[in-house]
Amino acid sequence: SAPGGQTWTMPVCLKANDGQSRCEVMDQQQQARSVPTCENIFANADSLGYYLTEYTPDAVRALANNAAGLLPIERVSLLGDEWWMVQAGRHDIGVYLDLAAALADDETTAVTAAITTRLAFVGAYLVERDQQAHYQAWIRGRFGPALDALGLPGTVRDTDERHSRRAELLDL
Repeated sequence: SAPGGQTWTMPVCLKANDGQSRCEVMDQQQQARSVPTCENIFANADSLGYYLTEYTPDAVRALANNAAGLLPIERVSLLGDEWWMVQAGRHDIGVYLDLAAALADDETTAVTAAITTRLAFVGAYLVERDQQAHYQAWIRGRFGPALDALGLPGTVRDTDERHSRRAELLDL
């Protein structure tokens, strides 16, 4: 609802774990919709919405574990929305870290960049000095295998995407 009791009308597109999307217009202050399953519903199909989504921590983890069913832009959107939930104090940082770890092997540079930028912030501003070694060990344990799979130093035949992902991971 908008300030002053005004109700907004907005399209909401839901994506089920079978990959099928369904868009509907929400035009009431509270509105319920039936979905074919309650598992892994992504509430911003194709990330075309102009809204943030808030999932329960368990739902974030379920989406992360089935991220292959999401488009790259949807994975970036999920990371961004979850980061906002952490910043707003609505979710613990651990939920974001679990999501980031689940997407460590994602082959899309935009997803990797979304993760590495925020993890750099976490390391610089949220992790206490006496916990830095533990945090860096966590980073190496989760993201080191992805970097190893890309190979160092890389080859001239590597795609720009591989070079970019490698650079992002090296920044961690």
